[in-house]
Amino acid sequence: MALLFPSIDVIKRKKPQPTEGEWTLLRFLVDNYDDQYEVYFQPFLNGDMPDIVLMRRGGGVMIFEVKDWDLTNYKIDEQGKWHVVANRATNYENPFYQVMRYKENLYNLHVDELASLRLKDYKYWFVVNCAVYFHCHTEADAKARTQGSKPTDKYKKWLEKNITILGKDSLQKETLAPILWEKRISGRSYYFTDSLYENFHRIFQPSIHTLEMGEEIHLDNIQAELATSVAGQRKRIKGVAGSGKTLVLAHRAVDAVKKKHEKVLILTFNITLRNYIHDKISQVREEFSWNSFEIANYHNFISGQLTNLCLKSFRETLNGLEGKEKENEWERTVYGNLDLFDGFEDRLPRYSTILIDEAQDFKESWFRMIMKYFATEDTEIVAFADEKQNVYCRKLDSQKQLVVPIQTGSWDKRMCKSFRISAKIAMLLEKFQKEFFADRYNIDTIQSRQMEIGEEAEVHYLSYIPPMGTKEERTRDVVSFVYNQIRSRGINSNDVTILASFVDTLKELNELLLVESHEKTNVMFETKDEEKKIIESCRKKYENYEIDDEYRDVNIEKNIKREIDRFRKMRKATFWMNRGTYKLSTVFSFKGWETPVLFLIIETGAHHGFSTLLSLSDKANDIEISGYEPTKFSDELVYTGLSRCKGKLYIINIDYDEGNQGNNRYDTFFTSLPSSIITHDIHSL
Repeated sequence: MALLFPSIDVIKRKKPQPTEGEWTLLRFLVDNYDDQYEVYFQPFLNGDMPDIVLMRRGGGVMIFEVKDWDLTNYKIDEQGKWHVVANRATNYENPFYQVMRYKENLYNLHVDELASLRLKDYKYWFVVNCAVYFHCHTEADAKARTQGSKPTDKYKKWLEKNITILGKDSLQKETLAPILWEKRISGRSYYFTDSLYENFHRIFQPSIHTLEMGEEIHLDNIQAELATSVAGQRKRIKGVAGSGKTLVLAHRAVDAVKKKHEKVLILTFNITLRNYIHDKISQVREEFSWNSFEIANYHNFISGQLTNLCLKSFRETLNGLEGKEKENEWERTVYGNLDLFDGFEDRLPRYSTILIDEAQDFKESWFRMIMKYFATEDTEIVAFADEKQNVYCRKLDSQKQLVVPIQTGSWDKRMCKSFRISAKIAMLLEKFQKEFFADRYNIDTIQSRQMEIGEEAEVHYLSYIPPMGTKEERTRDVVSFVYNQIRSRGINSNDVTILASFVDTLKELNELLLVESHEKTNVMFETKDEEKKIIESCRKKYENYEIDDEYRDVNIEKNIKREIDRFRKMRKATFWMNRGTYKLSTVFSFKGWETPVLFLIIETGAHHGFSTLLSLSDKANDIEISGYEPTKFSDELVYTGLSRCKGKLYIINIDYDEGNQGNNRYDTFFTSLPSSIITHDIHSL
């Protein structure tokens, strides 16, 4: 018999119960295959929940989507949209697209480095395979009814290449065996390595966290109080940088699981924070199952609910839209649409505990979406925020407080002690607030209670104002300065993070650092070599098409943008700190994290253009950002960057264009600070 996860007894206790089709497919796979095969029923992939997954070490993975649908009740148009015959206004996502989205998310979100391997060799794409099982129809009937009335040759080829269609008569070993052999599930695959298998096994079957795996972490009285789960409580908690907001959230999440024995939903805006929260939860000295927590970026969470319900994706409304128009439409139709799940409320999960980290990143409508569809009157909802890190300029009220509509009245503002930030950096941040935030926010007094870090904290300032040398010379000089500091001070590469505003700058720095240090780096974007491969791959797709040259170029450009955005999303989703390498990231992507040694590059030169800073590729997802003033936006961004450091801080201010007032403002501020706070370094050019 195949190995089944979870056990039959656990599956029988599930709500809702498996459908007849799911039970039938489960029993067939378990009874007809030996223990080399692993069968997973509804594995919880941090929001994604495919029906059934079959896996074999050395072979590969197959995702099964099960439909008990009577296909006579559906009509499929030439675009592949599924409509209920009785009501054409009601439509569902194509189940073939649904199962493909599960596959894409395995590559882009869940399995570390799988997308990178695919970029190196496209055959890695076939490690995971997709099938849709139609329980009420024969295989032939299902194939005839699901291709649409007028399927295009392109759609037919895509379907044949990517989806295995099964019917009730397919559940015979002699029928399924050749399919599994062809897809390499039953054979031996060079590409499905033991390392990949272990990664898949880990995410399909979350492990138990034991008491011994945690750490002895002392919470002060205020932290301990706020870390205690209280049923039905609605609370907004404000904390200064380094006050332990995420640590408190982690302890509160575990406390909620221990008290309520129900899954806890933890939401962020920043994709990378999912892994940081996971790390903080792992530090808690308690026993729990990792399956007790759903930690998700807001946009992936909403998209995942649409996919699990097989609802329309609204992508058809985006045809022909680009840039801000496209982002606005996403927000209107999906992420901020307070009617999105009307009629499907009984099929949505309701959580007894919802915790929101970095709540200053959320729009007001997103809070209302969560409360309307995923909470009950008794749900505990707690939001953690620091409005000084409001890099997306979310709405403030008349009291200069963030609009977070989960509670009326005042915020809990007791988290004013910073356990991360040194006295020097605390003084620096207070002075920065007074200089740049006085007209927009209430000024925080930060009490530094920094934990032992082995060495006295330092703050250094290196200025390239006015610009000197060429851009290439300045970039090379920055890398030399960074590496000389690391080498001469004996700094471990694992402790070093380099932050900047622009991915292009970081890519240049990364290439030069690789040459200088001969060490690996950990980045949240594509390297130059990976960028080259993505461009070549996108061009290759269109090289044999007999289409107009201009049309081909436009499509190639769109393809490149889409693939790079997808690749960066993967890098963010699989980013972890302690890999023994230098880390390079935008400030946006590093929000919420901390680092012992930080090189912060301020380079808001006018030549970049403000739109570059706000490009889709540098954001967590398709989000509208409007009404920003570059200087005001840069202030929050710089403050956020400064507050990431818990040891040695190096501030490098580069003006790529003469007369850039933003950089001059910062230069005037940093150079005016006394030597008791900051050390002024001389550039080498």
